Amino acid sequence: MTTISYLPKSRGETATRLCLKKASDCHCNALATDDPKTRRMYLHLAKLWREMADRAGQETAPALKEEGVVIIFPRRVEG
Repeated sequence: MTTISYLPKSRGETATRLCLKKASDCHCNALATDDPKTRRMYLHLAKLWREMADRAGQETAPALKEEGVVIIFPRRVEG
């Protein structure tokens, strides 16, 4: 099972990027399993990680207005 960490591992890794990476990892795990119950669990976790990414992005949005806008596109999962 994939481990879940909550803190960025490097200085350049923002909370939003971390959450999107975890969402992508969960989505990949969902595609890799044959068990429907496990797949639903991973898809639900991916949704929760994306929601956390959205919230993290909203918290930093006021600071970004002064600096500019950063748009992070998650990688497309191919399998």
